[in-house]
Amino acid sequence: LRERLAAFRGRGIGVVDDFVEPWGPEIYASLADRDELPVAVGLWLPETTEPAEADALRRAYAGGTSPIAVSGIKLFLDGSLGSRTAWMLEPYEGSRDRGMPVAGEDAAAEAMGLAARHGIAVTAHAIGDAAVRQALDLLERLPRDRLTVALYPEGYHMLLRDLQREVVWRDIAAWID
Repeated sequence: LRERLAAFRGRGIGVVDDFVEPWGPEIYASLADRDELPVAVGLWLPETTEPAEADALRRAYAGGTSPIAVSGIKLFLDGSLGSRTAWMLEPYEGSRDRGMPVAGEDAAAEAMGLAARHGIAVTAHAIGDAAVRQALDLLERLPRDRLTVALYPEGYHMLLRDLQREVVWRDIAAWID
């Protein structure tokens, strides 16, 4: 992790967002405590994170002195196209399979509503058209006065493992231009 974060810094990137596992905040805090965190990190916590825990983490990293901040909660609504687990309205070609929803509608609505009531941002992983429809339906239920929606252009985002892929860096450069 240290090497990959250093690679970001070496390419002039000073802030990254990470969709962390439950143990992620502790790893980043440990690096920051040892002054070994070369970039600022925005943490997207798992949807299973209780609001009180998310609030405690936000307070722990608030104040402008920490290189770590809680960005919000990450909600997975489906899988990926490559594994044919992205949740689709129509079956995949040559199959009757439509992928799969990861979060049930009630659980997803509860997670989004709870986060909204606590002022916590939510990002939704929705790749297939059925999952995107579910995400939009869920957004419709949220109070309008606190709703802001942002979409990745063409769905692009980057994972730490992508650091070896030069095409990712060309894509980033193209977005910046």
